Amino acid sequence: MMKASNFACFFDVDGVITQGPNPIAVAKPAIQTLIQLNVPVVFVSNTCMLESEKAKQLSSILGVTIHPEQVVLAQTPMRTLTDFHNKHVLVSGQGQAEEIARMIGFKSITTVEKVCEAFPELDMVDHMNRVRLSEMIRTQGLVHDEHFRPIEAIVLLGEPIQWERSLQVIIDLLLTDGNTGVVSSDSNTFHDHILIIACNRDLVFKAAAGLPRFGHGAFLTCLETLYKVNYFCY
Repeated sequence: MMKASNFACFFDVDGVITQGPNPIAVAKPAIQTLIQLNVPVVFVSNTCMLESEKAKQLSSILGVTIHPEQVVLAQTPMRTLTDFHNKHVLVSGQGQAEEIARMIGFKSITTVEKVCEAFPELDMVDHMNRVRLSEMIRTQGLVHDEHFRPIEAIVLLGEPIQWERSLQVIIDLLLTDGNTGVVSSDSNTFHDHILIIACNRDLVFKAAAGLPRFGHGAFLTCLETLYKVNYFCY
């Protein structure tokens, strides 16, 4: 029986193990050799997806079995934020963002879409929503969800698809202490806003395009800039 190694190897995935969907030439045999030698291997990536899916993806690419416990992704450290797991949080991201948030421990979750359903006047970038809102006000007045529970923290797992709507709603929540249905007279007085927990601050990343692509860090930069502009102009 081969003796266990007294050291371990951590590898970044993008640009080290893979280039896009394909393994880098020397990476596959190197990882296979390390595993044959019983060297513990951990893979690190700024992507935000289920660790189990990333493990399956790496297993297929590398031709060896990679377990979810060997994968550390952008959201993985949030498992340690147990003080926030029982708070009512807004989760922003794409794809399986809600499922990912629950997997890392958050129990009470809402989304930008659900906030817009509770407060239909928030999303004015969508011109069709302007039409729907006008019809609502004409026929029944402005209707809010009276049972909406204020947001206690905002969890940003990755850039959303509709940046403009997410930026608007998140800033609304920051300026109203998590409840856009209650706009106090001192909202423009300096005070701490509800907490933002964000992963993956990479401004850009390398993809198939010739130039770098905007990442979650670009969204966070927009959010910070617009918050400052809105705060001092509000």
